[in-house]
This record gives sequence, structure tokens and C-alpha cells, in this order.
Amino acid sequence: MNTTKQNFPELEDLKRRLEQQIDTVKAQLAQLQKQLESVTTTSALLKQEENMHLSFMQTMNAVAASDLRGLTQLDALVKIAKANSNRLKLTIAKDLLLRSGVTKSRKNANNIIFNVIKRSERFKRVAPGEYELLPENAIAQNGEPFRASPVA
Repeated sequence: MNTTKQNFPELEDLKRRLEQQIDTVKAQLAQLQKQLESVTTTSALLKQEENMHLSFMQTMNAVAASDLRGLTQLDALVKIAKANSNRLKLTIAKDLLLRSGVTKSRKNANNIIFNVIKRSERFKRVAPGEYELLPENAIAQNGEPFRASPVA
């Protein structure tokens, strides 16, 4: 009986050391999970950026700046949108309009494009900096033409 009492403190020490090792491994696991989450997020963002770049390049290839020369600003925006599945991204439109000479002022290009979109009532805002081309005869339920959404 005497030897059994002496083994308990050793067992308690062993138990305490093992619990500490488990806590250490759990902390390392939590840190590794955070690192994995960061890498996954970064990878997703890079893929999204690559897809945006591909979309930009496809639109730039579909509509050459020379195709827009001689068009009105509205006609040029409609042509760009039709080449991009009826979607118009302001950054792409601005670049194409400036390169084609349809819009001369880089400083005022954003305001010019926004006002053309707003006044034409041919586009509907779907996201910041992105508009959808409405059908030419799009009529709302109340009989009035659709209006572009105000910028928030």
C-alpha cells in the first residue's frame, strides 16, 4: 500500500504534463487554422482580380477604340455595354472613351459618363461603378421608362 501512495504524485505530474502538451498543440492548431484561412482568402481575392482582368481584356478586345470614333457618347457606351453582355463598367468605359477621343477630358470623364448614363435612362445601376443596359423599349409597370438608380 505504501508504494501505491508514492505513485500517485508521479501520475499526477504525468497527467499535468500531458495536459500542457495538449494545450500547446491546440494553440498551434488554432494558429495554423488562422494561417490557412488567410491563405484561402488571399487566393480567392487573387482569383477574383484575375477574373476581373480577363473580363476587362475581353471587353477591350471586343470593342476597339477605333470602333467608337465618330459615335456620340451615349452610342459609344451602348456599344461597349453590348460587347460586354449588356453590362457597362465605368472604368472600362472611361478608358475606351478617352482612347477613342469620344471624351477628351480625363479630369471630367467620370462626371461626363455618369451624366450621360443618368440622362439617357438606358442603364440601370447594378453595383458601384457597374450598370446594365436596359432594352430599348423597357417600360415599368406604371408605364414610365425605367430610370437609372441614384448613386449611393
